Amino acid sequence: MAHNRQAIRDAVVAALTGLPSTGASVFAGRVYQHQESELPLLRVYTRQELVEYMDEQSPRDMRRVLTIEVRGIASANDSADAVLDVMALEIEDAMDTSEFLNGLVSDLQLKDADINADGSAEQAFGDVVLRYEATYFTEEKAAAAPVDDFITFHAESQLDADPEPELVTEETLPQ
Repeated sequence: MAHNRQAIRDAVVAALTGLPSTGASVFAGRVYQHQESELPLLRVYTRQELVEYMDEQSPRDMRRVLTIEVRGIASANDSADAVLDVMALEIEDAMDTSEFLNGLVSDLQLKDADINADGSAEQAFGDVVLRYEATYFTEEKAAAAPVDDFITFHAESQLDADPEPELVTEETLPQ
C-alpha cells in the first residue's frame, strides 16, 4: 500500500497534466533529466510533512500538513518571465479547481512562489516554484491485540537422544 503522500503527488500530477503551456510534460519527483526540447515542463514533489497528534489514546488521529512543490521550468530567453507567469497562473487555476485533489486532502493552500533564472549551465533556464500546503488526516495504526492473561504453561525437557521427554510439567496459575 502506498503512502498518502504518493497518492497526493499523483493527484497533483493528474490535476496539472494537460495545461496549455506544458501539456503532458508533468513529472513526479524532484530529479528528472530533461532535454531542452521538452521545455516547458512541470515537476511535482513533496518537501516536508508536519504531524500533529489529535488524541492521547491509541490509535490516535493525526493531522498532517504536507508541503508540495510544483516547479515549472522554461527556456531562459527574452520571454522567460512571461512564460513563467503564464505557467504559474495555469498551475494556480488547476490547483484551485481540483476539489481538494479529488478529496484526498481537507485543505489546499498556496503559500508562496519563487521565480528564478539560471544561465550558468549549458542550457539556460528559468523556473517558478509554487509551494502548497495540503492538510489531511490519518489514523495511527492500532496497537497489537492485547495478549491474554498468562494462565497456563507447559514445559518439556529432553536431556538425551531419547525421543520421549524426561520431564513434563504443566501448571495452571490460580485466578
